[in-house]
Formats: sequence, structure tokens, C-alpha cells
Amino acid sequence: MDQVIRIKMFEEEKKAATSRNMITKSTIRGLFLLPDEAIIQLSYMLNGEKIGCKNRNTPKPCFLLPDGWKNIQFLLESNKVSSRPASSMDIQGLILSNIFKG
Repeated sequence: MDQVIRIKMFEEEKKAATSRNMITKSTIRGLFLLPDEAIIQLSYMLNGEKIGCKNRNTPKPCFLLPDGWKNIQFLLESNKVSSRPASSMDIQGLILSNIFKG
């Protein structure tokens, strides 16, 4: 039975189903609309310390999840930004910030 992993990048949280203690890097890139060449790092907090998930490259590049992963919110970092189009809220925020600047 699939379990749900919670991953947060900036203020955006996504959820994905996984049946094992691993998640492929391509799944994560797809969730956050990151380009294939994006370098990503998955981590989590343990006793106030940020711990990076271990990588495995065969058979597919993936992250190995720690014991108890079902109860953890993971953090995603990348050298690229999401390719998602700007939302109307993003545009409204830019308009308002420009109005109040000047």
C-alpha cells in the first residue's frame, strides 16, 4: 500500500505516493516542475539539525528515506527554480509592491 511523503520547497508543499523508503529524483523534479538538469537535495530536520537524505544512483537516481519517513516533512533545495508560470497572486504582489514604492 502506498504511503504519502510530504516535501516542501520554499512555501510550497507537495505530496507524493510511494510504497517504499525511497523516492526517485525524477518524481521530485516533476512534482515541483524543475528542469531535468536541476541539482536537488532532499533533507529533513532531526533534533534541530538538518540531515541530508542519502543518494542512490542504481537502478534509478533516488533518495533513500530514513526510518519513520511517513511522519517527516522533507525539505527540498535546488540550484534551479520551478518553471511554473506566475500565479495571479504573484502578479498582484508585484503590482502592489511597485505602487507602494513610489
